Amino acid sequence: AEYMGILDYCTCFWMLLALLLSGVTSDVVLSPTKTGSDHAAFIFFQGAEVPADRYTPLFKLIQAAAPMPLWIGSPDFPLNTPIPPLAGNYVNSILQKLHSAGMPANTTLFFGGHSLGTTIVQGYVANATLPISGLILLAGYLVRSHNYPSFSFPIPTLTVAGELDGLARITRTGAEAYYHQIQINKDPTASKRYPVVMIHGMNHWQFASGTPTSFVNLRDLKAEINIDDAHKQAAALVADYMAMITNSSSSAGTLIANTLKTTQAFLAPIIDAYNLEGSIHLNAPNQFGGPGQSTCVKGGCSDGSKWVPVAQTLIAGDTGKVKLNVTNNYVQVSSTPITGEEFHLPNVTFDPKTLVAFIPTYAQGSWNVLDKTDTAFAFTSASELAAKLMSRQCTQIAITGQDVPFSVDDPDFCMMANEQAYQWALDHAGETTRTRFQNYGQKYVFAADEAKSGGPFFIDSPLSFKTETINGTSVVVIAAPMQKTEKDYWKDHFPFPRPSWIPDPGCFHYCKLLSPARAMEWIYVDGLRAAMSNSSACVECTDASRVFCWVDGKCYDPKSPENPCSPANCVAANSIDNCACQSCSDATCAANHATIINSNTRRSVKQSLIPDQDQD
Repeated sequence: AEYMGILDYCTCFWMLLALLLSGVTSDVVLSPTKTGSDHAAFIFFQGAEVPADRYTPLFKLIQAAAPMPLWIGSPDFPLNTPIPPLAGNYVNSILQKLHSAGMPANTTLFFGGHSLGTTIVQGYVANATLPISGLILLAGYLVRSHNYPSFSFPIPTLTVAGELDGLARITRTGAEAYYHQIQINKDPTASKRYPVVMIHGMNHWQFASGTPTSFVNLRDLKAEINIDDAHKQAAALVADYMAMITNSSSSAGTLIANTLKTTQAFLAPIIDAYNLEGSIHLNAPNQFGGPGQSTCVKGGCSDGSKWVPVAQTLIAGDTGKVKLNVTNNYVQVSSTPITGEEFHLPNVTFDPKTLVAFIPTYAQGSWNVLDKTDTAFAFTSASELAAKLMSRQCTQIAITGQDVPFSVDDPDFCMMANEQAYQWALDHAGETTRTRFQNYGQKYVFAADEAKSGGPFFIDSPLSFKTETINGTSVVVIAAPMQKTEKDYWKDHFPFPRPSWIPDPGCFHYCKLLSPARAMEWIYVDGLRAAMSNSSACVECTDASRVFCWVDGKCYDPKSPENPCSPANCVAANSIDNCACQSCSDATCAANHATIINSNTRRSVKQSLIPDQDQD
């Protein structure tokens, strides 16, 4: 009752705000540009802080491409931002306006949205009583609650992703959505009911038009196609999907099918990397922090990582004719009988008859805390894999039966395994993506392993990602915490015999591993931010006194009346969104922004436009 009371208060607040701003917002209502008997309508939810009319150029192209008479209505929510408690009222209002304009009562209804609007609109249509034929998500995706234990959503849905979307990242909007909606979906009609398609070179903003919002400008990547081309391709996909659902043309669905094939090929390396990781969101939900965590028993889980055995094989070294059979399971790496769980420790067993050495290994993944919000704002790959591995010394002793010195574990095996993960991602990334990253990406480099003196210190030390400048180039330096123990560790470190209830602490070589999925996600998305984000579009002006203005990509004197980013023009425009300049001189840009901030107190301007690359 208390919750419902709070909800009622919140709803009343938004209703009051909507009433107060009713004269400020402006709905978009477009009548069909074609004639015919079978009408359709597209009800569209805007992105955050994006006026509804910013989508009008795209809407008109969709109308032109659609084979049927298409009505379009986009309610302009308060503050230009879709608000869940108001969705029903605003949909009813826009439908009334469309009917008043002549829309027939039996019109086929499609709903859609962009960015934040995709989240709000899917919540609305999932519970709506209206007969909705399809949902269209632009730079957005169906939330994860629909993916486990198996994909399920009541409305046919088209997901359209931009390759260079800096907000709804391609690893989430493309790869993760495709994996659940198409790749492992047992519904034979899944490719028609829930297609996931991607537009090459397109970014997050290009579904809209005009100047990006300050937040989008902060996070989005630079597009490699112009906005007219982006709109044309997006409109063609939306129209073809509508035609396929309504069966209104003989070629309906052809474009979707063809684009689905190219999208599948593009996403395959990303999905492969996440499956190699043992992703909490794809093929390994049964792990701590995953949707299948409840299936784990005494700190041990049924799913595991396919990458951890690769690292173990590297550490084992040359085994001659002996084959390694390395397994991995996800665990709570800190679990002990004291907490009612079990120890999970690697070991090696050699079968001389089959010449096979069996090594069970254990690991626990960690994810960015923001990933739980499912906003695609943060990495969706693991920030590290804490791996419990066998030492080379003890593996070689088990195989050869001979004494092997502990010095064979001296090399920086964790660093070497992480370099291998990075190289795997570079080798398997798409050719165009790899070339882009080689030209513009912020590279990974690897530092020596950081030795830890005990299990708790190893567990609590994260895989380190630090931005540094080396030889004038900004790179991300990765350093791996490591713990290793020799065969006779207990005897060498304790003056009394080991109690039977304490497991042997020797023979280990633990590593914090870089996931190949994290390396792949860096190559496709986050490694491009330093050079390819809209906010990093600063160029070196030939005259040090001049500043770069992102609005038109030119250099100006800071206070020149011709400078769209000048304080005077910003004040005149009364919108920081239209003049968020980025100077090559932080001091100059800061001074330039000072006047803007004093004149526009409704919003602050962030001086640090490039996010800190120290990950997680």
